Amino acid sequence: MAKYQEIYERLRAKIINKKYKPNTYLPGEYELMEQYDASRDTIRKALNLLSLNGYIQKEKGKGSLVLDTSIISFPVSGLTSYKELETANIVKSTKILFKNVSYNFILSLLKGLAFIFFTSSKKEKRKR
Repeated sequence: MAKYQEIYERLRAKIINKKYKPNTYLPGEYELMEQYDASRDTIRKALNLLSLNGYIQKEKGKGSLVLDTSIISFPVSGLTSYKELETANIVKSTKILFKNVSYNFILSLLKGLAFIFFTSSKKEKRKR
């Protein structure tokens, strides 16, 4: 496993275990460099991965804000449409509000939904 992936996993575990609480900032890049004995590029790769997967939101000039993953976690495996989410009482409203959600996080959600859709489409074609 590459070093940036190890750092990503360690930081992710700390976020999940609430060592880094939601709406607080991670230590700065230089502090993380010292803490993990890594280059700035390696730290940035780990932080980008955290951002892409919805754990943090990078804010220019401020740092990396830890997002509250408990409010955006919901099970969608096996579900293929919004109607199914509604029927399963996972979604109770058609109005969804996002506050302080990064573009990368929204993009990763869309990629996940696209994966579910295309996986389901392939299964349907095999059944025919």
